[in-house]
Amino acid sequence: MKENLFSRVSHFFRKHISTSGTLLISFLLVIGVGTLLLELPIAHAKGSEVAFLDSLFTATSATCVTGLMTIVAGSDLTLFGQIVLLLLIQIGGLGLMSFMGIIIIMSKNKLDYNSQNILQSGLNKENLSNIASYLKSIFSYTMAFEICGFLIMALALKPGSAYGYFQIFFLSVSAFCNAGIDLYGATSLLAYQSNVIVNLVVCALIIFGGLGFAVYIDIRDTFKRSIRNHNDFNFFATHLSVHSKIVLFMTALLIGTGMILILILEWNNSLAGFGLNEKIMMSFFNSVTLRTAGFYTINYEILRAPTKFLMIIYMFIGANPGGTAGGMKTTTIFIIIYGIISDLRGNKDINIFDRHIHKSNFIRAVTIMMMYMLTLFAGVTIISCVESMPFLDLLYEATSAIGTVGLSTGITTSLSSISRVVIIALMYIGRLGPVTVGMGLLRKNSINADVRIKYPVTDIIVG
Repeated sequence: MKENLFSRVSHFFRKHISTSGTLLISFLLVIGVGTLLLELPIAHAKGSEVAFLDSLFTATSATCVTGLMTIVAGSDLTLFGQIVLLLLIQIGGLGLMSFMGIIIIMSKNKLDYNSQNILQSGLNKENLSNIASYLKSIFSYTMAFEICGFLIMALALKPGSAYGYFQIFFLSVSAFCNAGIDLYGATSLLAYQSNVIVNLVVCALIIFGGLGFAVYIDIRDTFKRSIRNHNDFNFFATHLSVHSKIVLFMTALLIGTGMILILILEWNNSLAGFGLNEKIMMSFFNSVTLRTAGFYTINYEILRAPTKFLMIIYMFIGANPGGTAGGMKTTTIFIIIYGIISDLRGNKDINIFDRHIHKSNFIRAVTIMMMYMLTLFAGVTIISCVESMPFLDLLYEATSAIGTVGLSTGITTSLSSISRVVIIALMYIGRLGPVTVGMGLLRKNSINADVRIKYPVTDIIVG
């Protein structure tokens, strides 16, 4: 059988480059192509000035589904440029590997083991089984959510032009992919802060996009078994995977506590002048958007310092693995906190939901958090050296970038070229993960080296 193109390419990469390196290069290629397309005169609106760094910044922000912008997409880009932006968001949200995998499925060519391994890493999938079915489910769920979101908002807003419908479709895709980019101007969704339908639909798209496709599949399969065996809700709840339980718990916890804190801290500030129902809705929306979405319905330029600091913590945590969102991931922080609690209780094992979590998961979670922190500290240190803006605003911007959130206190367009390059790097690293980037920069042989030497065990004094 004639070898397909993906197999040939993957053969070259697995011979010379690590799997992580392949992912790094793939995203760089998409960003590069996006930048070149956005640099074309046909992509620029009449009278707008879009420099090369702006095109690179915009392409990176869209591909890494962040949402930080140095231009106004709705006015600085033509319809062509906006379509390019939409495609970058969709590719970045689902992951380049999803699109490469679906092409192979449609061509009916079988993937060899190494090609599947590349796809597995790109999709954050636990194992190599049923990748074809997994990919089909990803695209099915994505199309279903994005189309439903578009239809509901279109019926509610009833735009008077074809471009108006395109703006709504763009918003639906961007919300599900947690990109935080829209075509309504430079103030995000401030104009719709009192529109219940838009608020609830966008929130739903953000949440569903950030949950992770593995959770959908687990809920679907468990629900089918529950119905087939005529079992009650307890069966459904107890038979969900531990991963799904942690994701659902952390999502509800972060959104709920975030909403309450924003409501309390901003009651007489950015929420002043609104009724109780509007304050609750706006607090809920802006808590949901911290799950790395980037839309906003309150003025972030006047936020109180405590609110900014708490938002930084929430943005740093990020969303859930295997979805369209970025960040450090909720499961990472859950394992770290639960592992610390277990250690303080004197437990040698980490047990949750009647399951044992291997210590290697805890060590990897700590590694991920430390890599994110070190990368963030390096980035914000460089930015603070070249900018004279308040440090809290710079930390907010950098955290938003590495968490692929896209929220800003309004300083993005005022950043110098050096700071913009740093933000670009943070968005890229945040989407792929510092650990993946670190592994991708290492030589393949050093990653796969079989260390046979084992040294005597020793203890050191800690704390």
